[in-house]
Amino acid sequence: MRLLAPRHCDDADTDDRNDHDRECPRDEAVELLPMKDRTGYHRSGHWAENPVDDGPDLEDAPHRGISPHSSSPATSTATTNHPRRPSRHPSSSAGSTYSKSSGKRRTTTAQSAADALTDPTKRVREKISVLAVIVHLCKGNIGPGAMSLPNGFSKTGIYAAPLYFMLVALVSTYNMDLLLYCKRIVSPTRNMSFGDVAGKILGHRGKVLIDVFLVGTQLGICCVYFTFVATNIHVVLPEKLQSVIHERQLILAIFPIILMLSWIRTLNRITPFSSLANVAVFLGISIVFYYSIDYANNPTKPRLEPVHVDYRQFPEFYGTAVYSFEGIGLILPIQNEMRQPELFPRVLAMCMLAILVLFVFIGEVPTIAFGRITNGSMTAVLHEYCEGWLVTMANILLAFACLLSFPIQFYPAVDVLEKTLNKRGTLRRPETMEASDALRRQSLRSLESAVQQRRASATTAAISKSLASSTVGHRDAVVSSASQQRPQLPVSSADPSARLPHWLESLVCSMSQYECNRTIFRSMLCTGLMVIAICIPDVGLLISLFGAVGSSMLAIIIPPVMYIVLHQGELSIGSRILHLGIIVFGVLGMIAGTVQAMAQVISSFTSAP
Repeated sequence: MRLLAPRHCDDADTDDRNDHDRECPRDEAVELLPMKDRTGYHRSGHWAENPVDDGPDLEDAPHRGISPHSSSPATSTATTNHPRRPSRHPSSSAGSTYSKSSGKRRTTTAQSAADALTDPTKRVREKISVLAVIVHLCKGNIGPGAMSLPNGFSKTGIYAAPLYFMLVALVSTYNMDLLLYCKRIVSPTRNMSFGDVAGKILGHRGKVLIDVFLVGTQLGICCVYFTFVATNIHVVLPEKLQSVIHERQLILAIFPIILMLSWIRTLNRITPFSSLANVAVFLGISIVFYYSIDYANNPTKPRLEPVHVDYRQFPEFYGTAVYSFEGIGLILPIQNEMRQPELFPRVLAMCMLAILVLFVFIGEVPTIAFGRITNGSMTAVLHEYCEGWLVTMANILLAFACLLSFPIQFYPAVDVLEKTLNKRGTLRRPETMEASDALRRQSLRSLESAVQQRRASATTAAISKSLASSTVGHRDAVVSSASQQRPQLPVSSADPSARLPHWLESLVCSMSQYECNRTIFRSMLCTGLMVIAICIPDVGLLISLFGAVGSSMLAIIIPPVMYIVLHQGELSIGSRILHLGIIVFGVLGMIAGTVQAMAQVISSFTSAP
C-alpha cells in the first residue's frame, strides 16, 4: 500500500531562497513508504496518531557516527520496523539528502553542477558578515548628502541647523527601527522588502506606493551621484580646461564606468567596492576637517559671517537633512543578506548614532570656518579658500567614493523593478533554475556540436583531397594514415578536445537570455539617469528636491503609518500622539520642501544663459 501526501512549502524554507531560486511546487505528490507500526509518528507525512521515537535515521547516520549497515541491540528493532523514509526536508529532491544534525543539504555525485550552485549550503557563502553590514550602512548613508550639509547649515544658521538636523536624524533613525519592528511582526523569518512589508500591512496599493517612492528615491540618489562626481572632477581641472570642459561633458565621460558598475548583481560582490569607498570617504572628510580648522585659525581671505538663524530656509534644509540619511531603502535588503540577521537592530543603532555625530561635525565645522557656503559640494568649496595637493586629493577621493557607491544605491531600485518585470514576464525569466540551467547546457552542447562538425568536416575534406591526389600505389598508405587519424576526431562530447575554450564556456553559461535582458534593462535605466543628471546639474537642488519628495515619504511618513495600522485599537494615547505627530511633521516638511526646491529648479532654468 502506498500513501500520497502533498508536498508543501513552509515560510521558513523561503529564507534562504532569493528571486532566482526555484519555488517548491504546491501540487506535486511524494510517496510515503508504509510503516508496520501504524501508531508511529512519521515526520514526513502527518497521518500517524501517536508520536513515538522511530529510531535513528539512516540518512543521518554518518553525522551521528552510526554505520547504515550496522545493527546494534539498541537500534536493530527501529531500523527493521521502519524502512528508509524519504527526506523530511520539504524541498529535498533526488540526488540530495538532508542532514537533521547540521541542517544542511548533502549533495551526491549524481547531482548536477547547476543544482550545486543553487544549493542553500552554497549560498551561505554569499551572505555578508557583521563587518560588511557596517561597511554598507556607513557607505549607504555617507555620501553626497553629507558633503552638502555645510551648504544647508550655512543657510539655516549655525545655531538652529544642528538642533533641527538632530531632530530629523532621530526621527529617521527611529523610523528605521519601526520598519524592522513591522517586518518582524509580519514575518519574523521570511526575507521581505520594504514594499512587501507595506503590502502585508497596507494592502496592494500600499505596496505599489512604497515601491514607487523607493524606486524614485534611490534613482534620484543615483542621479545626484552622477552630478557630484562630475562636480568634484571639474574643480580639480586646470583653469584653461575648466573653461573648455563643462560638467555635463564630464557626466558623459564617467558614464561608461557607472554603466559597468550597474551590472553588478549581488551585495556580496559590491562589498569590496563599498570598502574602498568608505576608505576614500573618511580620508576626504579628514582632509575637509583639517583645512577647515586650519583656515579658521589662519584665514587668508575675507569671509561672509555665517547666519545664526534663518527660518525661511527651513523647508529647503529639511530636504537636505532627510536626504542625508539616504539609507532607509537599504535596511531590509542588507538584513536579508546578513549572515546573522538577529544582530542587525543593534548594529543599526550603533552605526546611526556614530553617523549622526559625524554629520553634525561635517555641517558645523566648515560653516564656522568658511562662513556662508553656496556650493552643494564641500570639497569643491575648498578650492576657493585653500590650495595644495591635499585639496585636490580630497575632491578625487570623494569623487572616487561616490563612483564606487553607485551600485549600492542602485541595488534596491533595480531589485524592485526586476521583480515587477519578472512577474509580468517582460524579462522572460525561466520558471525554475533547472529550466535556466537546461537552457545554458543546451546552448553549450549546440556550440560544442558545431565545433565537432567543423573539425570533422575539415579533417574528412583533407583526407579526401589526399586520396584524390595520391597515386594508386600510395592509396593503402593514405588509408592507413587516415585510419590512424580518425580516432583523434572529437566524436564524443566527453572528449576534452571537443570542449569549448574556458572563457567561451563561462560566457555562454553566465549570459543566458534572462541575464542578457537584465543587463540591457539596467543599461537603459542607467542611461536615463544620466540624461536627468545632465538636465539638472546643480547638486544642491537635486538633493533638496529628491530628499523632500522621496526620502520624506519613505523615511518619515510611511513607517509610523504602518505601525499605527498594524496596532489598530491597541496603541495608547501617548503612542498615538507621537506617531501622528511624526506623520504631520513629515507631510508638512515634504510639501514645503518640494515647493521651495521646485521653485529654485525652475529659477535655475529661467536664469540659465
